[in-house]
Amino acid sequence: MRRLITHPATLPAAAAALVIAIIATAMAFAGIYQSRIALITHTFEVERELARLVGTMQEAELAARGYVRTMDEAFRTQFNAIRPQADPQLDGIERLTEDNPQQISDLPKLRELVAQKFDDANLAMSQRDTGLESRAIETFVSGRSHDLMEELRSHVHAMENREESMMDRRNSEAS
Repeated sequence: MRRLITHPATLPAAAAALVIAIIATAMAFAGIYQSRIALITHTFEVERELARLVGTMQEAELAARGYVRTMDEAFRTQFNAIRPQADPQLDGIERLTEDNPQQISDLPKLRELVAQKFDDANLAMSQRDTGLESRAIETFVSGRSHDLMEELRSHVHAMENREESMMDRRNSEAS
């Protein structure tokens, strides 16, 4: 029978090499684990920012509708305070998704939908200011505003799904 360690003096060196190999393997697994956690965290960050944007748009619409219905300036003030939040949120989404060309290519449409929603709300409030209450209400009731919000939600949902798919793909590759 052949001995793997031919001289007893090499035993500590072999043991040290084995310990180093075990530590290196453990560190590699820790790196894979950390990268998976980073991917999951990234996906949650993108989804959180997309949800915040939808929430901002819903708040803006509620404020505009409140103004059209009551002409209470507090609603207009609220609307005007909400409007500046959308662009930084969109910029944040763009930064978070810059690693995904498809997400980046979809951002102009998302920006367009946000702009249209704000334009629609501004139009309704202006109509109300000029005494065209029925037109102002019709702007919200006619379906255009509702359709824009549904399109925005659908667009956001598609972006969330792509982000989840990318995370799943990366997890599979890492496995």
